[in-house]
Amino acid sequence: MKYLPNILIVDDSKVNLVILENVINNFEVNIIQALSGAEALEKIQGIEIALAIIDICMPKMDGYELALNINKDRPDAKVPIIFVTAGQMEEADVIKGYESGAVDYIFKPISSRVLQSKIHVFLDLFNQRQSIIKS
Repeated sequence: MKYLPNILIVDDSKVNLVILENVINNFEVNIIQALSGAEALEKIQGIEIALAIIDICMPKMDGYELALNINKDRPDAKVPIIFVTAGQMEEADVIKGYESGAVDYIFKPISSRVLQSKIHVFLDLFNQRQSIIKS
């Protein structure tokens, strides 16, 4: 059985999750979807995540808080996070994102080619890390 990396996508809009899923379907991965931060944390408990793509603006638990929680108990295997945002961002917001675990941002409307390029890079890095761990 072939091991497939897990990609977490989180957005409080089902339409946005479908859009993200359609972009990611070009890769051989397991997609884990969640409509909230709490649902995401529940679904990924004990699961290795290659990449998380998270909407910043969500009710109750925003993307920043979710990112912090995802990586809180993963000191040796931090999950790279791409934040999705619809609005203009101030420098302070960008810094807050990086401090909470973001490694990149993508802006709505999402360019599938840009997102696929970013996913490709992070999957390559994940696979390289897995090769090192196994050797």
